[in-house]
This record gives sequence, structure tokens and C-alpha cells, in this order.
Amino acid sequence: MLEEKILNDYKEAMKNKDTFRSSTLSFLRAGLINLAIEKKKKNMDDSECLGVIRKQIKERQDSIEQFKKGNRHDLAQKEE
Repeated sequence: MLEEKILNDYKEAMKNKDTFRSSTLSFLRAGLINLAIEKKKKNMDDSECLGVIRKQIKERQDSIEQFKKGNRHDLAQKEE
């Protein structure tokens, strides 16, 4: 399942001290956990995981757009 792969990738990133990858996967895991709590389910299926991923992508794109409008190119670059 996709949820298990995300968790395993997160653990691997933590072991390798890859802060960028681990923080990205951490945000994704938080979204999955929040959805699981909301739906009162233990495990999410792949379509639900993809929905969370799409939501995270949209949030990041919106943030990038807002940072660029606010003339904060440093923060926009970090989000990208």
C-alpha cells in the first residue's frame, strides 16, 4: 500500500538524516493521520492517499504563489 511506502520512506530518510525528504514526508504523514482520524479508519486505501498528496501539492502551489506576490522569493524557492 501507498501509506506503508510513505512510512517506510520516512523512516529511511530519518535514518539517512535527509532533512528535506523527512520533513516533506512528515507533512504527508500528518495529512494521512488527520484523514484517518477524521474517517475513523486505521488504514487509508491508495485512492485516499492520493487525495491527500494532491491536497498537499495544491497547498504548496498556493503558498508559492502567495510568497511570490508578497515579493518573498526566498520563501517561494524554499517551498518549490
